[in-house]
Amino acid sequence: MLPKTILASLTSFLFLLGCTPSVMSLKPEETKNIEPIGLYIIASSQLEDNNDYLHKDFTISTASIFIPKFFKFKGYEMKLLNPGLPTDRVFEKKFGTFNIDEKIIAQFARKENCSTFLIVYYAYTGDQQSLIDGLNMYSNCSLYGWLINSKDAGLISSSHSVLSSINTNYGGLPFGIPPGINKKDYQNFLENIAMEMFKPFPSKPK
Repeated sequence: MLPKTILASLTSFLFLLGCTPSVMSLKPEETKNIEPIGLYIIASSQLEDNNDYLHKDFTISTASIFIPKFFKFKGYEMKLLNPGLPTDRVFEKKFGTFNIDEKIIAQFARKENCSTFLIVYYAYTGDQQSLIDGLNMYSNCSLYGWLINSKDAGLISSSHSVLSSINTNYGGLPFGIPPGINKKDYQNFLENIAMEMFKPFPSKPK
């Protein structure tokens, strides 16, 4: 049985705009014994998954580079879990809802000797623009995060963002894609969403 935190409903664009955002933070004493932290990235479109695998791979690849660097800067060891655990084994997307099987991820994280694991879910929507290499950019994206104990799959902390806009990221209105955006700009947008969510996470005590 999935916990309510990872059995979620994405019923409408307006609902997401109205959500109160939360960031991921722990008290310094709560950061003891959380390493190594496993990292598992999930990406899909809202409200249904359009199976844009090129974009999924790009998002997972971007997050798999940036997020470990970000946590390393804060002093934490992080291990990537995606290479050994296919997304379709743990993630199900139906209209307006998504399910994540945290127990399977916990089992794999234990196998990788991770004390905890962090699930990061990019849920994108809105206008699309294709680059020359076929990569689609999406104008808006919500981000979810769950830090979970590998031993018992118990939730330690969670977070989510409202629908973030790439246009707002570059100084425009909260819809559409600004002209001249390239792959690196889009990559920066995906990174910035994560940085805002995890920025309050305390550095490792010395």
